[in-house]
Amino acid sequence: MRTALRRSGTSPIEATVAGLDARLPRPTAGRRGILLEVRHGLEDAAEAYRATGLDRFDAERRAVSDFGDLDRVAADFVAVRAVRSGTLAALFLGPGYVLVLAVWTVLMLAGPDGRSAPANPLATVYTWLGIAAVATSAAGAIGLRVQAVRNGSPRRWTALLGISGLLAGTTALLVSYAISPWSLRLAGGALSWHQCTELFSGLMAAAMLTASVRALLSARACRSTGGDARSLKLGPR
Repeated sequence: MRTALRRSGTSPIEATVAGLDARLPRPTAGRRGILLEVRHGLEDAAEAYRATGLDRFDAERRAVSDFGDLDRVAADFVAVRAVRSGTLAALFLGPGYVLVLAVWTVLMLAGPDGRSAPANPLATVYTWLGIAAVATSAAGAIGLRVQAVRNGSPRRWTALLGISGLLAGTTALLVSYAISPWSLRLAGGALSWHQCTELFSGLMAAAMLTASVRALLSARACRSTGGDARSLKLGPR
């Protein structure tokens, strides 16, 4: 392999990045970022070996050798992305949903529009949905942490958070429209506080749905690679 690469003039780093690209499931969230991160890491390692007197090819080969098995590396990267996607979905599902409920509560209690919420049996859905969302968000976040400590797969918890976010976001939008059909018609040339709150709620719901879809895609990718959490770095990069 080494001789073939040298004769072809192919860079070991380029070959490794291409091999990792082929192993990452499609679609994979942050795919380009993963490959760029790997390339820069290998280049830095190769530069360190070149400083010891190795030529460029041997320095890159040593860096690639230290990098490890590509199948294992691909699985680890996918697992890291699954944890991050699941954590983001949990944030929108739990704290995000509570924030939306809090904004609506404040509006209805002291809204400058002087509007009071009409009694509607469907409004109770928000309460029960909020309880379920917070409970699922907390369980999912804890589950992801536990799996990381135990070197387990984050796939199931990430998938649970993704499915829960889709259900919660879709249900909230449907119930909101059923209670009060959305309208952005301007009153006096500006949006009312009620309309601003509706717009905020819609944006939060869209963000929740987007994060949930990303979580499901990450869980699917994790399943196809068999990724676990044995090399997870959960802090920000």
